[in-house]
Amino acid sequence: MKVISLVPYKIFPAVTGGQKNIAIFNEYLSKQCSLVCVTVKSNSPSAASYPVLNIIEDGSLRYINPFNFFRLRRIIRSQQATHLIIEHPYWGWLGMMLKWSTGIHLTVHSHNIESVRWRSLGKGWWWIMRWYEGMTHRNADASFFITSEDLDYAVRQYGVAAGKCIVISYGIERHSPPAASERTLSRDILRAKHNIPSDSRIILFNGTLSYAPNAEAIDSILKWINPLLVSSGLKYRLLICGRGLPEKYGGLKNIDNLIYAGFVEDIELYFKGADLFINPVNTGGGLKTKLVEAIGFDLAAVSSASGAAGVPAWVSGIKLKIVENDDWVGFAMAVKSALTEEMVSTTESFYQYFSWKNIAKRAVENISVKHER
Repeated sequence: MKVISLVPYKIFPAVTGGQKNIAIFNEYLSKQCSLVCVTVKSNSPSAASYPVLNIIEDGSLRYINPFNFFRLRRIIRSQQATHLIIEHPYWGWLGMMLKWSTGIHLTVHSHNIESVRWRSLGKGWWWIMRWYEGMTHRNADASFFITSEDLDYAVRQYGVAAGKCIVISYGIERHSPPAASERTLSRDILRAKHNIPSDSRIILFNGTLSYAPNAEAIDSILKWINPLLVSSGLKYRLLICGRGLPEKYGGLKNIDNLIYAGFVEDIELYFKGADLFINPVNTGGGLKTKLVEAIGFDLAAVSSASGAAGVPAWVSGIKLKIVENDDWVGFAMAVKSALTEEMVSTTESFYQYFSWKNIAKRAVENISVKHER
């Protein structure tokens, strides 16, 4: 099996969850089959452990450039590729044309239901994406969805054949919780770095803060969650990490118990040093990768129902408390409860389910066994 991975935007260095979901997925996929990544010029070939052909212009017209068809067709033939994986449905037209002209097996790697995400973000043309996204998945030979909720939606709303769909989740590279000594050291570093009292618990939220769903989560923290926790008498500091904080928040200064750390180079330090992760994200669709990473670092977590999509209860166990969307009183109560309960380690089933190696293996088995021509 020879795979062409078609990547539409910059993924190196992989910083955001979306970038990691392509870059690391391809890394593990390349260990199980022959893979060549075709992508935009801003992706340096030296940044990957697998072959990268950065031949596509970065401009917005790349999504409709007809010359990309001829470039890709030539590469498919020269590489004798058998499978094409497109990231997101944006290049659906290109994938379908390549399938029809070369006979290559087409897989769509979905990161969320784009039309639902666009609608939640207030984009008026979401209905066009609904039509286009559905058509792309129906014409593909296989569809990878990041959550079972997304898969069910595509089957029910788009009429995609269930037999060619599979959940291919976001993954993590950890195989076990960090040692207690690592966590203690990390916590001590955070206390010293951010002047956190020794009797205060450390709560963490992180993400790209210019992204609307994360900015909405900041609003909920400021308006509801933090005031409710302050009034409860809980001793804590809430650390917020991430780039792109909109100016309207004034750097999140002079807010009781809240510390804005900005973009941090070593987010692992914060995952290992915090006592609890919160995920008050109600919109945006897909899987909240930061939630998976947090639990992978043995952090207990509290999430809104929408934010917990894609994390099955049978793998998260009691590490994850889920609260209905917009129930901020319940959310604050869940935070207090999580901080007072005895710590239980992240389950082995969680690490197995979200293992990049296992995820890549499931992907290869799906398209090579069920759909090989």
